[in-house]
Amino acid sequence: MEADGKPPRWLSERRSNMWGHGYDGMMGGAGFGVMWALWILILVGIAALVFAVVRLASKSRDGGTTPPPATTSSARAILEERYARGDIDTEEFTERKKNLEGR
Repeated sequence: MEADGKPPRWLSERRSNMWGHGYDGMMGGAGFGVMWALWILILVGIAALVFAVVRLASKSRDGGTTPPPATTSSARAILEERYARGDIDTEEFTERKKNLEGR
């Protein structure tokens, strides 16, 4: 404290950096928040770009995606399964098998 009861001048004056903006920076107190938001947006943008590149690279050369593997059995396999379970007899199996083969 000074003799007149005031705090020292160096303590009471607002300090500033060399650009004259004080310790709050050029954007005031929100400077760090804006900076963090900008970095988050940049990182999200980079992640989206990587995702898009990987997605495009995984497509086949003709521009379409590769078809999913067949999950349903062919008609011949279904016929054989029904015959193995005993749903149809030998005569019906051979008749339907000939129809499938086009004879």
